[in-house]
Amino acid sequence: MDQLSQGATVRGYFSETEDGKLQYEVSLTAGGHTKDVTIAPGGTINEIEEEVFPDKLPSSVREARQKTQATTGGKKSEIQVEPDGGNLAHPE
Repeated sequence: MDQLSQGATVRGYFSETEDGKLQYEVSLTAGGHTKDVTIAPGGTINEIEEEVFPDKLPSSVREARQKTQATTGGKKSEIQVEPDGGNLAHPE
């Protein structure tokens, strides 16, 4: 967690139960974007959710994004893909 939070500002700490399991989330701002880290009670990192600017995405993800992008009337939207541009095995 120290490496993930280096140079970041902590926005908040949360706890939640998902699928009957307690987990903790740390919300950070790092390098001008958000990063949420989900941690199990034993300290294992379960998930890292990070905002990424489109120009920093791998070309495979940019291509998948162009195929699936919907008109949102100028509002932010979320598209979830694997690093190779494929569908997530378990969408969030």
